[in-house]
Formats: sequence, C-alpha cells, structure tokens
Amino acid sequence: DDILVDPKFGTGCVKVTPAHDPNDYAVWQRHKGQADEIDIINILNPDGTLNENAGSYAGMRRDLARKKVVEDLAHQGLLEKEEPYETQVGHSDRSKTPIEPYLSDQWFVRMAPLAEPALEVVRRGIIKFHPERHAQQYLSWLGEKRDWPISRQLWWGHRIPIWTKEVELPSDVRPEPVPGHDYDAQTLAALRNALGGDWNETLKGQGEYFLRIENIADRPGWIRLTVCIRHEDAPIQQILEKAGFVQDPDVLDTWFSSALWPHSTLGWPEKTPDLARWNPTTVLVTARDIITLWVARMVMFNLYNMGENKWTSESAGEAQEKIEKQGSQVANHIPFHHVAINPTILDGKGERMSKSKGNGVDPVDIIETHGADALRFTLAHMATETQDVRLPVKKLPNGKNTSEKFDVGRNFCNKIWNASRFALLNLQSVPTIRDGVKITREDLSLADKWILSRLARTVAEANEALENFRFDVYARTCYDFFWRDFCDWYVEIVKPTFKDPQRGRVSAAVLAAALDQSLRLMHPVIPFITETIWWKLNNVLEDRSIDGIIDAPASRYLIKAAWPTAGEALIDEETERDFTLLQDVIMAIRTVRNEHKVDVKRQVNVSIATPAEQLAEVLTSAKSTIEMLATCQLTAVGGNVTAPANAVRSTVARCDIYVEGLVDPEAEKQRIAKRKEELTRQIAAMKGRLENPGYIAKAPAHLVEQTRKQLAEAEAELAKL
Repeated sequence: DDILVDPKFGTGCVKVTPAHDPNDYAVWQRHKGQADEIDIINILNPDGTLNENAGSYAGMRRDLARKKVVEDLAHQGLLEKEEPYETQVGHSDRSKTPIEPYLSDQWFVRMAPLAEPALEVVRRGIIKFHPERHAQQYLSWLGEKRDWPISRQLWWGHRIPIWTKEVELPSDVRPEPVPGHDYDAQTLAALRNALGGDWNETLKGQGEYFLRIENIADRPGWIRLTVCIRHEDAPIQQILEKAGFVQDPDVLDTWFSSALWPHSTLGWPEKTPDLARWNPTTVLVTARDIITLWVARMVMFNLYNMGENKWTSESAGEAQEKIEKQGSQVANHIPFHHVAINPTILDGKGERMSKSKGNGVDPVDIIETHGADALRFTLAHMATETQDVRLPVKKLPNGKNTSEKFDVGRNFCNKIWNASRFALLNLQSVPTIRDGVKITREDLSLADKWILSRLARTVAEANEALENFRFDVYARTCYDFFWRDFCDWYVEIVKPTFKDPQRGRVSAAVLAAALDQSLRLMHPVIPFITETIWWKLNNVLEDRSIDGIIDAPASRYLIKAAWPTAGEALIDEETERDFTLLQDVIMAIRTVRNEHKVDVKRQVNVSIATPAEQLAEVLTSAKSTIEMLATCQLTAVGGNVTAPANAVRSTVARCDIYVEGLVDPEAEKQRIAKRKEELTRQIAAMKGRLENPGYIAKAPAHLVEQTRKQLAEAEAELAKL
C-alpha cells in the first residue's frame, strides 16, 4: 500500500488488520476489488477476549495472549529480538487504558442529502457565525459528508426503534418487490407466517413503519425482515414483539438525540403554538468544541424535519436550487439565525480545566465567595473574540479553587451598590423632585449635560456591542460608564448641590434618570443587584423621566422594564469636549499635588493661563467644581495670567496651570537647568538626524514625521523653560 506501508520501519513485515485498526480498514477499502484484496477477520469477542479466529489463543484475554505469542515465537526459535518503541495508541479518557478498535455492525445516517442544505444556509448567510471565522470549521467538517454512525453500545439513551427477524423461505420465493406491487404473493405469504397471521390485516392502521427485506448472504433461502417504527409504544411494537421480532440493543448517539432539541422540545411533530413561536430562535451561544458535534446536526435535523419537503438532494447545485425556490421559507426551517461562539476558559498555565487535574473552578464556590452577579459579569468581561482565555487558579485554605479575576466583578458590584445607596439617600432628601417640577435643558449644568451625553453614547456603544455579540465590549462599556463617568465624576460633582433646593432638584432629577438608565443597561449581566436596587429606587421615585429630555417609563420589575431609551439626541459633542478639558485640568492639579506629596486636605492656590477665550469661559464657569475636586483655590483664569513666583507648572490642552507654594526655588532652578540640558542634547540630535540626507531618504516616512513632531515639542518645552 503506497500510503500506509513504510519498508524502512521495523522488520519490513507488516500486519494489516482491517477489523482492528482504522488505518488498516482504509487499506482494505483502497484494495477492495483488486487482485491483492484481503479479507476482514475479527478476532475479538464483544467482551474483549479472543474468538475462534485466533486459533489456539481463543478464549484468552488480549493482554495475556500477546505475552503468549511472544513466548511461543521464542519457544520455536523464531524470535530474533525484542525492541521497545513508542506507539500512537489512543487511550480512554476515563479508564486510561488503550482503545482496542473492534469491527461491528452499526447503524449509519447517510450524510450527503442532509449536509448540502446545511452547508448552503451558512454559505448564504441565512445562519451567521460570530466570530465569522468559526463558520469555516462548520463548512469544512460538513463538506466531507462522511456517513454518521449513530449506534452506541451504552446502557442509557434513546433505544434505536428497529426490530428484526430472520425467516427461512422456500427456494422459489423471491424477496424482491414486483413492479406495481409491494411484494409478490409468495413473499407476502412468508411475511404472514413470520408475523403469525395476515400481513396486511395485522399491520394495517397500527401506525407508520418502514420495512426492509433483504437476503442473508451466507444463508441461502433466508431473509432478514427489518422494521423501523415512527412512534414509541405504538400498537405495532407489541405486534412485532409477539411475532418474534427483536429490538436492536443499541441506543442512538447522544448528538443524534440532541440534534432534535430545537424543535422536539416544542411539540414537534405536532404544529404547536410554541413551535410556531420559538423555532427558529434567535441566537445559539456555545463553544467551538461542539460546532461539528451539535451545531451542524441541529441545523441538518431542523431543515429536514421542519421543511415542507424532505431534503433528498446530494449535490450542491440541487440544494442551491431548492433553497432558491423556497426563498424566505428556509429561514423558518433553521433552528437559529446566529451562532455566537464564546472562548474556552483555560487555567493560568493554558490547560483545560478538569476535575481529575484539580485545576478547575466551581462556579458555585465563586457564587458563595463573590456572588452570582460578580461571576456573571467577570465571565462576560472575559468573553473576547479570542480562541481561549486564561483564568489563573488559586487554592484556598479550605481546599476549594478560586481566581483573583473574579475580584473585578465583585468590586464592580460593590461599587454599584454603594453608589446607588448614595443616590437613594440624596433623592430622599430632595422632596421637590416628586412634585412634578418641570426641568428644561437650560436648567442643566455642564456636568448634567455631560453625564446625559455620555449615557446616550454608552447606550449606543452597548447596543452595537450586543448586536455584534461582543459581550466583553458590552461589559466593559457598562463598567467604564458607571465607575468612571457616573461615580468618579458626576456623583462627586453633584454632592454639594443637594444643599441648594433649586440646584438640588435638577441634580436629583438627572441623577435619578442616569441611575435608572444604568440599571436597565447593566441588568442582563448583573441581574440580582440591579433588580434589588430598582425596587428601592421605585420606592423613592417611581417615575424617573425628564420631560423633553429623557424617557424612562415606569416598571415594577426591572426584568420587564424597557431597554434604555437615552438616544443620540442627547449626545453633545461640545459639552463632552468642554468637560474633557475640565477633567484634564483637575487631573493635572491632582498629579502635581501627588508628585509633591501635598496633604489631601491642604488647599493650594492655582492660576490658569490660556490664550483661548472659550477655554477660559469654561474653566471660569466651573470654578467651584475645580476647587472642590482638586482641593484648591482658583485665583485667576485667562490670557493675562503670568507665572507666580515659585509655582509648579503643568500644561494641558493649551492651558498652563500654575500650582503655588510647593517647591524650593533653588531646587526648582536646578531641576529646570537639568531639564534644559537634556532638551538641548535631544534637540541637537534630532536636528542632526533631520539634516542628514541619508536619513530622510532611507527612513520610513512615518519615522521622519515622528522625529519632526518630537523636535517641535522639545523646542516648545525648552522655550517655556
């Protein structure tokens, strides 16, 4: 055999055992019908002992027989030497013993007519995979169209609904059908005898069945009757068993039974309301491991069983033609429209989690230590488009496994709870918010307009992420908005406003609306905490809508509430730009304070020089916010501000920020002198590079441009120093 045999390996004498090796079976198929065709000889009994084909070794266990063969060869002087070498023998995952292939009769499903339409619905995009690359695994496997063995020798499962009986016929009886009739009179007579009565009368009206009659090749004059019934426990089953028919002992492959799930659980084959409503469903979320095992088979079975016409075509052309004729109806025959493949979670070393290895994390343990919401959020946060994600595993003193990654989810859930408690407390302190006082857009502060704009942008980004099955992006979007925008900035800014009745009612209304929309947005990934907060929020303020600004329809239960309605009309580019400037200035002052280790409670004087009048107006109007969040006294803002003596300067967004009283003048002079020397050297080096014709000619354009930009920045900094 040109493919399997390697004359350079071993003794040069090759055993070929088609009944006990898949590769040898392929050899047998390749040589079938040729002059060197060999037979298939099975030497094993079902219990793994050797049968009569093993000659004097019959009845022995396999492992003992192998040792006996070596002993007999040695005894006869035929053993030259023994040489160990590694083999590639598959081992059972459960018993850890070698797998011994064993040729047996199995039931198969012919794949070609099922596979083609299942291939076509994915090729045409009627079913879409996310990420798209996983569709190739589906198409490659189905494209082989290898017939599917559906028999399993197990003690559990759906038993194969097939009954058989072998019958001896007179030599002149023909078992083949006669044209125009089911079977000839002599065959029908034999069938009547086999069933112990009249064939037609016995089976008539007893349920649907399929019958096959075949000759038994090695037993002339005998036929095998095989009957497959459609319905379990049908009267025909009792008739067959009474007539001596025996049901096949095998059960159906797990995936054969599972493939029926999308429609059989909804009442199929009856046309039930549930089946009409829920099949096809929208999305199947699963792992890549079972794309071939389950996803492909669900598609095949749904198309076959739910289609108005059974698929019998085996060619791509016929399948394409049929789908084109059925048009949009095909979309009703598929089990789902989208298949979202989530990554596989591995341990920190990149190994699959398993109980035997002890490297797995039990979700119930994480629920006990971190909470169900923390578990749910962390897993969504990790669900990137990569093949695998790693989850470092740590063993606790009690012997259970955990992972520090779940701390992200727990900390976020704590943040949501604490921020919501603050909001509820302050909403209760503003009774006028429940009096239906109208609020217009003119009443909103820069911070109010900014948080509503960020909210609308967040809802849009979350919607896009969910539409594209990017659950990690959705989780991260929720996290960034609530923690950074809502908690770190907006909540801190509005705290003092609740002391002012007029300003407080506006802040309370916006705070309530933003919290309302945030809870709706986060509910799918953090359901329990958000539902509890929702009830508490309803007790304080049932209607969180702001007329003409944001619609938040009331709902007793969050799980039944409408999805966030903050639309694109709330997105305000100018407001976000102005607020970003405010954030940059506050962060710059905080950074200077931290670098100089200023006490958190100590106020410092700050002045801001900016030539841009619009920037000056924004900062002046936000004076109280800057002073509160940066713990400072803002003494001056504008184009005429000069650097105070002994002040530390920081530059952001065309603004020079001067923080006074933090440095020793002599130390600052030394720092500036040192920095001037560094900049002078850098500027000279960059100028030399740019004046070199060879560098300009040979260096990539983006590097040349980067050098020019760095030179300009260094010269500007040197000029300021």
